Amino acid sequence: MPELIATATVTSILGVAGKAAGTVSKIGPVKDWLHGCKVRALAGRRTPSNHDLVKGVRTAHICALDHIARRYTQVLRSLPDNELGSDDHAFANNLRAFIDPRLKLLSDQNIDHDMLGADDITDVLEHLATAATHQSYADLNRKAQLECEDRALEEIFRDAGREPPSLFVRLFKGENEGAGWYEAFSLFVAEELKTNERFRSIFFATELVDIRGMLNDLTRQKRTEFPDLSSFVTDVKDHLRRFEYKIDKLQATVEDKNELAGQLVNQLNKNEELSRKLEAANVTQQKVMAIARRTALNINDPEQALKELESHAEIAIEVEREGRGGSNLGAFVDAVLARVREKYDASDFDAAATEADHGFAEWEQRETERRTESLQAGVKILESGLNQDILRRNAASAAARIARICELNHPDQPYDQLAALDKAYDEWFERGRDAGLNFDLEVAIEIAALSLNRVFEQDQRGFWHNNFGLALLTLGRRECDTQRLEKAVDAFKLALEGHTKDLMPHAWAMVQNNLGNALAWLGER
Repeated sequence: MPELIATATVTSILGVAGKAAGTVSKIGPVKDWLHGCKVRALAGRRTPSNHDLVKGVRTAHICALDHIARRYTQVLRSLPDNELGSDDHAFANNLRAFIDPRLKLLSDQNIDHDMLGADDITDVLEHLATAATHQSYADLNRKAQLECEDRALEEIFRDAGREPPSLFVRLFKGENEGAGWYEAFSLFVAEELKTNERFRSIFFATELVDIRGMLNDLTRQKRTEFPDLSSFVTDVKDHLRRFEYKIDKLQATVEDKNELAGQLVNQLNKNEELSRKLEAANVTQQKVMAIARRTALNINDPEQALKELESHAEIAIEVEREGRGGSNLGAFVDAVLARVREKYDASDFDAAATEADHGFAEWEQRETERRTESLQAGVKILESGLNQDILRRNAASAAARIARICELNHPDQPYDQLAALDKAYDEWFERGRDAGLNFDLEVAIEIAALSLNRVFEQDQRGFWHNNFGLALLTLGRRECDTQRLEKAVDAFKLALEGHTKDLMPHAWAMVQNNLGNALAWLGER
């Protein structure tokens, strides 16, 4: 776990930190804390342990993975089954089970693993200063990205219990259209740097560790590689230039994004009508800035970003208008909305969306349990009526209740309903045939008749005409008159229309044999 966080942090934050140091160093308590880190770094001491850095990076990691998982699910829904691998849907379920509990733990302000001591956290901070002198920034960035992706995939495979399918890996690495996990991860880290002062400050302190690490490395090398002090100083200056370049990269991105966010808010405030609506709805400027930062993070074009921000502002107004009162939909819904609102009030839109997801998942579970209980009650009532149909020997009514039970057990699934009817037919037919129960055969006849009204394909009609004929033939052999035998002959002839010799030779031969038996019994009468 520390290795994954360290590898992820060393490059993603390099590209998004900006002038965090300049911002936080002006804040009194943070300035004092940074000064303490600087003193420790210059004195050669280890940077203090801090959970905020670890939690911030881990949250970014899981949120980015959640983003890719949602895209993966959408892709699976859009593709036909013949283009999907055998494990795609199963992996998607396992991945969801891997992500959701971790998001829950992180949203509850915890770290989502057990063994995280002071040394682990310090190792993360120290690992941020591992740049080799011969590697360019681009080389380091690409190498660390690949290592980070590999470790993230290894964790998924280990804890989710399934090898990630090739389609997921392509989405994860950004090989398909859209950003991959690493790009999404960097965006979430950037958001942490904007909104979490402790996260910004601990990261700035690690840059001091970076300088100290470079100087320590050079000091060790000096003894064997730099016999002359001037040469040593030259190399130190080269290292510091590399560090300055890295800091410039840190400053550029967030400075640009923060500047764009400020410009967007200023432009939005010029829209008097929208500004009045925001003020009337109690949408604060702080909330508007938080929305603007997220918009600027994802959109570079100022005109498009402003258009998106105006749309998002309307959503914020709608959220505020929903108010803090009850929904009139019950205590459960009110509790979920309260949790979502709490995260929204803190401008933590990701956590608010996660709360909504958890709430909906709980609602689905409750609804499933309610429907299951209601279904069981309906089936029980139908079974009670079926027993009365048997006692009053009403085969048509019994068959109708059996069909209704099949419908309740398989709602909106005609194929499964028909398969359940076929199973019910077999049970009643075999019991009637083997136990000599004529009423059961009458029920089987009625089930077959009902099923014929539900099928339209020729082969299915042939199948059920054959079932109809078998039940009629079996019961007709026990009766004195020939009415059922005659109906059996007609049913088998209709079955042959669905089971032709050319297309279904085996089924055709079976029906021909049944027809022959029916004609033979009819001839004997």
